[in-house]
Amino acid sequence: MASARMLPPQLHHAILEFFDEYRRALESLEVNRIERFWDVEDESAVYIAEEVPEPFIGWGAIARYWQGNADGMTRMAVKLDRFIINSLGPDVISVTYDLHWDAHVKGALRPVGGNVWASAIVSCTPRLHLVHYTESALGALPFLRKIYEMSVSPEFLKHKVD
Repeated sequence: MASARMLPPQLHHAILEFFDEYRRALESLEVNRIERFWDVEDESAVYIAEEVPEPFIGWGAIARYWQGNADGMTRMAVKLDRFIINSLGPDVISVTYDLHWDAHVKGALRPVGGNVWASAIVSCTPRLHLVHYTESALGALPFLRKIYEMSVSPEFLKHKVD
């Protein structure tokens, strides 16, 4: 028996395509391309970035955030994976996924990158568009554990533990 929260296959595929196109827009660092995925008239749209303590409310604030990114980066790459897609109602969809980003910040000696869980609410009316977006970075303890795990020397890893 199918869950009432599952989407029809065509809509599920359309959501995956939507986010693949959104990923390409983010990588372009062109605000006018990112804008196509939001309702610019919706003053209640929310964007919560992992690195900023306060949410951006309304397309104007979201656009300023992305313009700041565009002005501060020379390049960005984004990978999306492990999608969890659920219907929240007739025209509302919840989408959660693993997001990896890499960026070269202007003036930085080396690129930076990160992994977050992203969660979005997508409205289907009158077209697919984002109404709420949140990035959730790892908490302090899982993050520190990952740092310690990544710091183990390759020589140490060659020896198996019984």
